[in-house]
Amino acid sequence: MGSGKLAEIQGPYGPLIIPEQVVQQVWHESKFLSDRLITESGRKLEVVNSGEWNKAEGPDFLNARLLLDGESVDGDVEIHFNGQDWRYHGHDRDARFERVVLHVVLFPGKTKAVTSAGKIPETLVLLPHLMMDLEQCMLDFRLTGSDSSGASRVAGFLADFKGETMIWRLADAAYLRWTSKVSAFQKRLSDTDWESTCHQALLECLGGRRNRAVFGRIALEFPLEAMRSNRLTPEQLFKSQLGDWRLASMRPANHPRSLLSFYTQLVEESPRWPDSLRHLPIKEGTKPLDPFQTAKYRRLWLREMAENLREKVFVRLPPGRVDTIVADMALPILSADRGDDFYSHWYHWKPGSFPMSLAQTLRQQSAERGLRLPLSNGLQQGLLQLIYEERN
Repeated sequence: MGSGKLAEIQGPYGPLIIPEQVVQQVWHESKFLSDRLITESGRKLEVVNSGEWNKAEGPDFLNARLLLDGESVDGDVEIHFNGQDWRYHGHDRDARFERVVLHVVLFPGKTKAVTSAGKIPETLVLLPHLMMDLEQCMLDFRLTGSDSSGASRVAGFLADFKGETMIWRLADAAYLRWTSKVSAFQKRLSDTDWESTCHQALLECLGGRRNRAVFGRIALEFPLEAMRSNRLTPEQLFKSQLGDWRLASMRPANHPRSLLSFYTQLVEESPRWPDSLRHLPIKEGTKPLDPFQTAKYRRLWLREMAENLREKVFVRLPPGRVDTIVADMALPILSADRGDDFYSHWYHWKPGSFPMSLAQTLRQQSAERGLRLPLSNGLQQGLLQLIYEERN
């Protein structure tokens, strides 16, 4: 059990410092697509029981039950960031790891895992099968262990910032997320053309926390040109990933069929929507950021832009969904493409998708300090950054 191990990993919006327990939680809660699991040796893997999470020394999960090419296998499971960590941590010389039948890693390694008895466990590279990106996995991990929403824990570390200091601290934290998002899109645009990057990024946004990876796969399998020319239906796109969707307890408005329907309507009515986004007129706004002027800033600089986005770019998409897309994709990618700094626009933009309990915590913490501010994307993003930075 390696509870103190950390790794710096490239997330969707920049590097993340991730504890190994994040990967363990993903395994424990089965937050991965399970029907296409193939070990490095080429065997089909089915997880019948992921095992008992071991918080003491020894393998991370005890007494798991697996099917390998249909054959039942019982034993332990060890989790690592990289394939070579097995040897680095001395498991090849530790008899406690002799019952390990599966080595689960995020990234493959050049060396195979071998037990002290000379047995070679199967190895599964988990990263391609995650249901959500690593940033969202990290958020889930950080909010685990307090009340069901995580709100009391968040209120606890916000209490350190008195009066207006809290807003400035959130603004500083939000800026880190902004620069990470822009840098990530700069890299994507250096590797992929504008239209493909927009197509992929928008579908990933529609996927949200639960189905981001599956929507991303649709974007790769069905490029925008194919959607334009073949008039693909939402049902065709949905069935192309049948078995991979995470649908439990999902509201109808968030069902992949509904979201894919929105996107196919967008492509039908605005087939060149990435070009419309690229040439969107944007007023420069004011600098430096004043986080206490959100209402005024929206009135002067964002109202017209919001109307243009909803009427000329993201046609047919619900307004609330557009706000999330603008924050997660549109403004960062435009800043990366044009070289302009739209941080103030991004900060003051209306909040998109966000845990309701955390939004309420922000409102309560502001009210307790006598601060009257509309909730903004920047406040939310700053809080997320502080959650990632917070250490147990």
